[in-house]
Amino acid sequence: RLAQVSADQRERRAAETEEGRQARLGQLRADQRERLANESEEERQARLAQVSADQRERRAAETEEERQARLAQVSADQRERRAAETEEGRQARLGQLRADQR
Repeated sequence: RLAQVSADQRERRAAETEEGRQARLGQLRADQRERLANESEEERQARLAQVSADQRERRAAETEEERQARLAQVSADQRERRAAETEEGRQARLGQLRADQR
């Protein structure tokens, strides 16, 4: 059943327009922001601990080749985001970085 669900999902995504993709991703981000805004501090700490544990497990299992590919993809994604960023967005991001450093 899960394999069929995954296959159906891949098929839908392949047929999706860029506009539809952006709308779907925007909705996912909005849903996530709402969930995060409503979680308690205990839930937040538990979620972050689980994310860290999952990440450590994935990183421990990856090969050096996979690690290099992941880091290259992170860099490419970051370059793409920065290229698409407005000056206003850039200033907001830099302001947040400065606030985080304080």
